[in-house]
Amino acid sequence: MLKNIKFREFKVDDLPFLVNISNLIYSDYPTTIEELEHWFSNYDHTKYLMKKYVATNEQDEVVAYSYYYHEPILYHPHKFSLELEVHPEWQKQGIGSHFYNLLLKEWITLNTLVIRTDAREDHKDSLSFIINRGFKEKRRSWESRLNVQEFVLDDFAQAVSQIQQHGIEITTLAEEVRKSETAYEKLYEHHTTTMGDMPLPDTYTPVSYEEFFKRVIKSPNLLPEAFFIAKAGELYVGESYLQASKADPTQPYQGLTAVRREFRGKGIATALKIKVIEFAQKNNYKTIKTSNDSENSSMLGINQRLGFVRQPAWIEFEKEFV
Repeated sequence: MLKNIKFREFKVDDLPFLVNISNLIYSDYPTTIEELEHWFSNYDHTKYLMKKYVATNEQDEVVAYSYYYHEPILYHPHKFSLELEVHPEWQKQGIGSHFYNLLLKEWITLNTLVIRTDAREDHKDSLSFIINRGFKEKRRSWESRLNVQEFVLDDFAQAVSQIQQHGIEITTLAEEVRKSETAYEKLYEHHTTTMGDMPLPDTYTPVSYEEFFKRVIKSPNLLPEAFFIAKAGELYVGESYLQASKADPTQPYQGLTAVRREFRGKGIATALKIKVIEFAQKNNYKTIKTSNDSENSSMLGINQRLGFVRQPAWIEFEKEFV
């Protein structure tokens, strides 16, 4: 069968095939052409390396794809993240193995130190493929989901009012942009400062303001009215926000929830999450999906108290090269 399979570099016309394959494999996390195109087109190729490939059949239909790339917030010239997916109808025919071996040759020429990839713990075939190629588990990320309409806001009514005793107010990105020309810059400063405290698999490397603006502010998933910001005076001290799912508008994703180190322990993160849930209820969302590193015990605890239900974990693997 492999003799009829060709491997080539990715072309823009391949995007619908990639979206289709991704949605078949990860039906719980549907994506769209617009979303994937945003990710690819706003990747800064002047700073980072991203190589994209596809495998095609005799009809020139894409049956598998792969891309490996520098992760901007974990940048190291010889460390890459990997995506490799095969259409369900074309799996177990050696396509993934051959694809991987072709990439392996490139990684060697690039003096690669580490390749990172992940898989959900209930995707047994993916786990076997990864482990059989020498990848080792490094960490887990727990996905949790909240049934929005069953959440009882009155049970947490005091959470928002309590932080006002500490001189903290909660606003939205939409409101801040209307009031201040520097709102985006202040958000970037807060985002960059707090990201450095997040559990990450490697050293955090801040991106530029321009890159932040393109990837976050200009994202098709941004909901300025659902991007909540905690303020102490004019200082941004916390953030928590929803990201829209273009493929399934009823189930948005919870973006980063983060509070400045010196303002933690005051209930700000919980209050921000309550505002996010309140927005979701008012806008008739069905489910909020969130993900937290297994080492982030404080946020896992908050989500549990709010009623988020844990789902199968995502396991991150690394393959180290000598």
